[in-house]
Amino acid sequence: MPQCTIKIEAVVAQIVSQLDRWNIQTHQNGIITSSQGGFNFNVGGKRTIDAPDVAFTPRRKYDSLTEEQRQTFKGEPFTPTFVVEVGNVAKPSDFRKLDAKFKNDYFAEESAVQLGWLIDPINNQIYVY
Repeated sequence: MPQCTIKIEAVVAQIVSQLDRWNIQTHQNGIITSSQGGFNFNVGGKRTIDAPDVAFTPRRKYDSLTEEQRQTFKGEPFTPTFVVEVGNVAKPSDFRKLDAKFKNDYFAEESAVQLGWLIDPINNQIYVY
């Protein structure tokens, strides 16, 4: 996984921080992960490991996971309910790549993702899925 620029990572950190505050203030008690937290998606019947820049998993979902699921990518697939990707998508090829990730992976039929944001802080654009 290539390193991202400080401008992109600063936006990711801010989203994690704001999401964490919301999580605490609303007593959601969910799990918030950054790009190091991978999820075992089931895309078209095939296991796909994805690590969104930011993700939120409700506490109920986390508590329902087996210890094996929490510590490995084995067992039944599971996904967060909210995902965020941050990047410069000014080039059409970069946008198509991330747009396809949202549509084909994050919102695959087997996925539990309900909301996704693609944020481009370089060009001041947000795409809501």
